[in-house]
Amino acid sequence: LVEKQRYDDAVQRFERVLESLRWFPYEIDPGQAYKKKTEDAIQKAKVLQGAQEQRRREALHDAAKADADFRKVEQIKYVESTLKSLMKDAREAFENKRYEKCEKLCDQILAKRPGDVPAKKLKEQSEYAARREFEIKIYRDKLEHYKRQLEWIEEDTVPYQEIFKFPDA
Repeated sequence: LVEKQRYDDAVQRFERVLESLRWFPYEIDPGQAYKKKTEDAIQKAKVLQGAQEQRRREALHDAAKADADFRKVEQIKYVESTLKSLMKDAREAFENKRYEKCEKLCDQILAKRPGDVPAKKLKEQSEYAARREFEIKIYRDKLEHYKRQLEWIEEDTVPYQEIFKFPDA
């Protein structure tokens, strides 16, 4: 059993041998050589069992560490792919002039990676473009309002040619 690395079974069997030697009615071990060999075998089996348990623990520890490293790498890959996807969506939103959505996506990126320079730049560009677009809209609205005021003034003016009739010469 020791050769098959079944140390628990070997220890139990050796202990049964010791018990048999102790309680056997006839003296079969006059010099106690069998008892000494059996006790040595039990000790050897326990030492080998301890070594085997230590190797098992080390293997479990190494496997757990490898699994943790693998999960960490997978988590990093997942975060990187998520950030890449968010950045792509932010660029598309910027190109489609959806600046508020672009800013929100950039904020999500910066929440996960505060030092992301491209996301910061894109957010600044988006804020600038949104502000510029708003200012252009205000300018166009003012221009439209001014044109309407001129039209209203022209409509409200009294045409003097219809009031005065000059004689034909």
